[in-house]
Order: sequence, then C-alpha cells, then structure tokens
Amino acid sequence: MPFDEYKLFERRYLNIVIQGKFNNVLNLPIAPGSTIENYHQLFEAKVLPFFKNFSPDLLIVSAGYDANQTDLMSKVNLQPQDYAPLAQYCMEITSKVVFGLEGGYELDSLSQSVLETVKYCINQSNKI
Repeated sequence: MPFDEYKLFERRYLNIVIQGKFNNVLNLPIAPGSTIENYHQLFEAKVLPFFKNFSPDLLIVSAGYDANQTDLMSKVNLQPQDYAPLAQYCMEITSKVVFGLEGGYELDSLSQSVLETVKYCINQSNKI
C-alpha cells in the first residue's frame, strides 16, 4: 500500500475503537502490512483485558484466514504458523471455542492456516 494511502487508512480507522453502548463490542481495525507482532500487541493490550470483564462460557470465532500474506484480500502479512498463537489467545479466554470458517481465498495458505489452528486446539485438548 502506498504511504499516502496508509496514512489515510491510519487517520480514518486505526484510532477508532468501538465498544458499543454497553461496552460489549470490540472492533479493532488491522492496518495493511500488519504482522503477528501487531496481533500480539492488540491481544495483550486490548482483547484479553476486554474479555476478562466477561469471562465467557463459550467463544465463537468468525475465523477469517484472509489475513495470510499470500491472500490478496486484506494485505495483511500473517503466515500460516501465526494462527496457532491466535488460537492460543482464544483458548486463554475460555477453553470452549468454536471456530467458524469465514474467509481465506488462497487455498494453500488457507489449508495450512486451518491446520495450524486445529493442531493447536487438539494439542490443548489432549492436556485436559
């Protein structure tokens, strides 16, 4: 993304955090070019603290895998192995997680990313 476009994106979206009327919505835009490090920062600073207020019994994740670097849809730079730590964060929120596939259009990276998510979850369930 050209620098000018990124600056426009940053001004319009990155500082917007929508939490809803009852503080029950968390919308965190991800900038083009983001990596797993950006996701780690968001989960540690925003997502995990947000969910500590709720202690949900069940987490339903709309699992979009179009953030893969090879998927041209989002221009985000995740790698398939980056989805395991994202699954880990979800399971830190609650051990009952449902992942629903909702995106990912480059089939090789999609299949590898789903595999990384499932492998992490299976390994965790074997520890229980």
